[in-house]
Amino acid sequence: MPRKKNNHLKTSRTRSDTAVQGTNDNSINSKCSMAMLGYFEDPYLKHFVSKSRRRSPLINRGYYIRSKAIDHIMKSFLQMFPSSPKQIVSLGAGFDSAFFRLKSLGLLQNTTYYEVDFVDVLLRKLNSIRGHRELSGLICWETELEPETQHIILNTCDFKLLGVDLSRTEILDSSLQVCGIDRTRPTLILSECVMTYMSPESSSAVIMWASQTFENSVFVTYEQIHPEDAFGVIMQKHFKHIGSPLKGIEAYPDKHSQEERYLNLGWKQCRTMDMNGFYNSIVSPEERRRVEQLEPFDEYEEWHLKCAHYIILCAFRGSVQEGAGDIYPGIKDVKTPESENAAHVTTWSYRNTSGGCIKRFGHTSTLKEDHIITVGGFGDVNGQHKRMSGISVWNVKTGAVEIPTLCGCLTKLLGTRMHHTATLLSSGHVLVFGGRTSPMQPCQETVILHCNTCTQTTVCDFSTADKCGAMTHAAGACVKECCHKKTCSVHSTMCCCVCVKPNAGAQIDCGANSDTSSRLPICVTHLENEPSAAWLYKTCEEFREQVENTCCCEKLCGCQMGTCSHCLQNTQRDSSQAHNICEKCELQLCGTQRDCYNTCVCKLNMCHSADSEHHCSQTLGATEVNCGGIQSGVPDCDDTHVPQLRTQHTLPHTDKTVSELSTTTLSCSITNSDDTKLSNCGFVTWHGNEVRIIGSKHVSRWRHSATLIQVKGEDCVVIFGGRNVTDSVLGDCYILNVQKQLWAQIDTNENSPTPRHSHTADNWNNNVVISCGLGADLRPLNSVHMLDTNTMKWTCMEFKGNPQPRYSHTSHVINDRLLLVGGVNLSGHCGVCSINMKTGHLQDILIPVLNIEKPLMLHNHASVLSDDSTVVITGGGGNCFSFGTHMNERPIDVHCVWTEISN
Repeated sequence: MPRKKNNHLKTSRTRSDTAVQGTNDNSINSKCSMAMLGYFEDPYLKHFVSKSRRRSPLINRGYYIRSKAIDHIMKSFLQMFPSSPKQIVSLGAGFDSAFFRLKSLGLLQNTTYYEVDFVDVLLRKLNSIRGHRELSGLICWETELEPETQHIILNTCDFKLLGVDLSRTEILDSSLQVCGIDRTRPTLILSECVMTYMSPESSSAVIMWASQTFENSVFVTYEQIHPEDAFGVIMQKHFKHIGSPLKGIEAYPDKHSQEERYLNLGWKQCRTMDMNGFYNSIVSPEERRRVEQLEPFDEYEEWHLKCAHYIILCAFRGSVQEGAGDIYPGIKDVKTPESENAAHVTTWSYRNTSGGCIKRFGHTSTLKEDHIITVGGFGDVNGQHKRMSGISVWNVKTGAVEIPTLCGCLTKLLGTRMHHTATLLSSGHVLVFGGRTSPMQPCQETVILHCNTCTQTTVCDFSTADKCGAMTHAAGACVKECCHKKTCSVHSTMCCCVCVKPNAGAQIDCGANSDTSSRLPICVTHLENEPSAAWLYKTCEEFREQVENTCCCEKLCGCQMGTCSHCLQNTQRDSSQAHNICEKCELQLCGTQRDCYNTCVCKLNMCHSADSEHHCSQTLGATEVNCGGIQSGVPDCDDTHVPQLRTQHTLPHTDKTVSELSTTTLSCSITNSDDTKLSNCGFVTWHGNEVRIIGSKHVSRWRHSATLIQVKGEDCVVIFGGRNVTDSVLGDCYILNVQKQLWAQIDTNENSPTPRHSHTADNWNNNVVISCGLGADLRPLNSVHMLDTNTMKWTCMEFKGNPQPRYSHTSHVINDRLLLVGGVNLSGHCGVCSINMKTGHLQDILIPVLNIEKPLMLHNHASVLSDDSTVVITGGGGNCFSFGTHMNERPIDVHCVWTEISN
């Protein structure tokens, strides 16, 4: 029976012990969550928790690898001595269910299992065992002996519970002897997150006691390392906050010091591996694939950082040493490549901001004149953590941070996206592409932010303007189709006009609230990432009317090829208004008498209203689609008036080449050196590389790269890699002509980058340089590839040394130097690497913590290159496993002075 509780005030030591016991409760709940979801098979964990609670995918994975590593070593030990008597001594066992799981599998024959922990913990555990038939049925109650001391909670032939404080090794030793411990038998001593909570003196005493007590044994330790970096600082703060500080981590901060410790305390051989090493070298590829499909997951940085900060160590003595290689093969440490000379870092300094902090990660930041425009991410809003919507504008000269106000519909266009790209165009506008709201919800909308300083105040005349171009800015006319009766405010304030180009099925309010507090005018254009037709309107008033009446749905014909492009949301729509039957699926597509752009791409039928002056009055015949809705050879058909289908989305994907398809009479925005045009169909051969038509399902992605290049004087954006809902990594490459909304795909060759995400891309002499990233096997890459935009051929760049593998970093090209900033790899955090693109020499810089209370985490961040070649870092951080969410407090300036390396 449990003893009576002491009513006296608890001592500081008792409070500390209670906090450590609390880590057992948290641990068992997390283990139960991952077992419940199928990560690890253990039907007995649930009996030790009052109520199962589902943890986040990151925590589930973290406890999976912990359980998998310990289970692997225990099973390997048991298989080494299948018929010999052996022992397992679990120190600080808590509510661990390994005994029940292993015994139910028939693996504990000739094995005696000892569990040691605080008396209160083991009394609770014994009550759970007695209260659940599944547990009690595995105990040999008929062999139970009466406790001979107060420290023995349960003593059966093969399972024993000892309530002993581990700092009292003499009591531990005597209690084990009373329970029949055999010093000569092969013995596994398990310490799962136990030694680190003890003082270094107390834990060393336990390690030495074990080496002197058991002649043939292996000591297995699972605990934390690397207190010196940002993740380690946050990890320590967490455990200190909950009252169970990591007392031994500073004394033994890494694998090498841990190994030396055990060897100095009497163990003959020692092998250590962090959890990244275990996952990639011990866990089979089939098992990794199984685990990675259990839950949607997109927290790779935190997963790798967590695994880099936990090790499992095995120290051996006696006969058990013979099987050390089978039990634990071990791996070599991943070392950072050393440079001949290091770059000199002059300063790492915080930037001051006023009116708000840029605390977020998974966002983008783009420098426009003296303003940094930040879009999306996961951030802090008045103390609440959430995905961020809208944009923020930071004046780098004044430090002011403003958040322009957009109407709800426009905020919805941008969405609360993460891991997208924001590319500064030559016009000064910003193309926002891709991203996701959750790992199962990619962002489909592509948006252009118009960021121009207003120079005059004019009012759009909706009654007479053929197109809305009256609202002028320094960089040119406001985008056509801009429509709302708003007046542009005074010079250098936010433009009240918000520009939106609608697509079928999008309900868009063109208005925006005026906000004169921002110093950079922001307009928004919706680039049609999934358009079914290009809409042309006679006046802005007509445009507004049509937009307000546009329904939020898109109706597809049954063959999934045709789209009802104008489904008006009113009570007058009925079956009598249906036009044009799809000749393949025989499904009617709804429309209206006024505008019926009803199409099905298995057979093209277009109905045009006779009284609509701005539409072609010709009815196109039911002919095979071969030019994106513009039929070559159709008489009296004015190209400029026909609503063109955006073929990359309405036509099915095909592998046909240009020679197999008819051409179009439309002019093209990109041409070959031999003046071969890229048609709106997207089928051409560009410099020997086949370019194929694409659909929206091929485009939607996140963790990709987007790089601005110039082709024939026009803005084109190269999209490479990333991931989507179905593909963990992508290796395709596309070019988007922004003005024409034309997509083209670049074929791969033997030097193309392997599929990857979370890489970076930079423009170097109008070529695209792809750096590092995370590969298909979830291993960081260190390769650098370049796309020659003249030949559209890839090359793999070689350097004098190997860059450190990394992903989730940022990069810039400064005076022919490729600068890689931060990131994550299997060893933890990455520093800064400079690569001379001409000589191939590397230079590395370590990242300082800067502030121990608010450490700098350089992953999931964004950075821009200022005019003086200073890199300005904004945001960064992540969910640090179960230790809380960390976000960098303020922007950081990085000033570097490079030392040249002689040949």
